[in-house]
Amino acid sequence: MPQNLHIHAKTLGQLETDVLKKLWITVDEDGDGYPSPTAFSKYSQYRVRDKINEVYAKLCVFTKTIKSWFVVTLSANYHQYAVPQTCFDIERVYYFSSATAYTPLEVYDEPLIEDLLSPGWKTSPGTPLYAYVGDRNKMAIKLGIAPPPSVSGTAITLGSGVASRSAPFGVVEGVSGVASPTSGIEVYVDASGQNFATLGVIVGLTALNLSDGSKGVITSISTTNTSNDTLTCSGGFSGGSVNVWTPGDEMKIIGGEFGDFVEVGVVEAEYLLAPNIGQLPKPGLTMAAGNLLVQGYSYPILLRDKRQYPELSPVFHPVLATGAAALLAREEAADSPEFAQGQKYEEEFQSAVGLLSAHSATQYKGNFNLWSRNS
Repeated sequence: MPQNLHIHAKTLGQLETDVLKKLWITVDEDGDGYPSPTAFSKYSQYRVRDKINEVYAKLCVFTKTIKSWFVVTLSANYHQYAVPQTCFDIERVYYFSSATAYTPLEVYDEPLIEDLLSPGWKTSPGTPLYAYVGDRNKMAIKLGIAPPPSVSGTAITLGSGVASRSAPFGVVEGVSGVASPTSGIEVYVDASGQNFATLGVIVGLTALNLSDGSKGVITSISTTNTSNDTLTCSGGFSGGSVNVWTPGDEMKIIGGEFGDFVEVGVVEAEYLLAPNIGQLPKPGLTMAAGNLLVQGYSYPILLRDKRQYPELSPVFHPVLATGAAALLAREEAADSPEFAQGQKYEEEFQSAVGLLSAHSATQYKGNFNLWSRNS
């Protein structure tokens, strides 16, 4: 998967194999390290994947590994706004007074804002000065703005090539594959029949031929043998030794950046994907006066495809298998050897959580948690 060949990343399928082996299950692996269906006789594939995703989510939340952002379009007189379901905590809130000028909003608890502003501020619109923890909205917490804006924000526009949809995109940087014999000069056909659309690949991303070093911009996604298994780069490939796909060539998708877009009245965010790293929020998403750019932390995208990679540093991928094996083993009888082994796996997992927390802390210094801010 990664261009850095010294890093060994694990796909969901490979993690499933690791979990089963840790639970003393004999596993027949295929050429990619994925378990055969017969390996899931004691622990169903559903249970194994469920535990991997449970550990994955906890690890990302506890360590604040995935730092992201979203845009909120403000509406006149509204003082609370939903945040994307993918977001579990906020770091910074910026109010845009124009397309190019912004100021950070001070973040306080709501009772303190009551003292800072005149009583009745919720019904006295003006220029937003503060952010606070709003009301709980089902599984999410709203973002409060004080005072509520006196005018609605100017419309925000998406740049050319930016894709949007109601469901999150996959981890594009983790998409890789091998060319089938039907691949050619401009067309890559995946030997494993991956569905690139469900993995988050969009037109405008770059396909890299790791075998010869060439690359091209994806102009269309189509079906040859299985749904959406074909990538076409009509502009051809360049920069490599032969600039053409041959059977067995390794492919990797590069580029891509995620974001979320929230409007009043929309229960869920609109999920965005731009072809190039750094393209969002400008020029792929043009900010405008009277809106918010919010930085925070996100839950990981659910692992559902055996070829998916976790949104973690590959160094920590094996931790997911250890944690999932701990959960499954501790569901066995308390006097069983599996349960005892599960206790050991749990200790290993907790140790890794501490290491990853320290790793994340060195990356993101000086953060505060909006959802737990007390003063």
